[in-house]
Amino acid sequence: MFFGGRLLGVIVIVVEWINYIQAAKRVRAAARAEGQHWPFTRDGTILIRFVYMPNSLLDQTDGTKTRAAKLDLLRLRKRMWKVIGLGVGLLALGFCAAVVGEILKQGAS
Repeated sequence: MFFGGRLLGVIVIVVEWINYIQAAKRVRAAARAEGQHWPFTRDGTILIRFVYMPNSLLDQTDGTKTRAAKLDLLRLRKRMWKVIGLGVGLLALGFCAAVVGEILKQGAS
């Protein structure tokens, strides 16, 4: 069960990162089509802003396709935090279940 949970966690992380990479490529392609440059994965300051100040990625000069692609990326970010919260909750639940199981095992012997 322990390794199954870890495997599930790795699968979720890989799927989420694939979604992020695809969303970043869509933003980059939309920006390029509108004559702009958006180096999301190549600029550390943009990545930091993505984590701590996500709405600062939206710019007044964004075209409609670029803004839609950025909003999709921000939607994925919001989902990421929900998945992280769920994962932390499951970890805590698993820890509590292990402690309770050990207490019950000690009480039965």
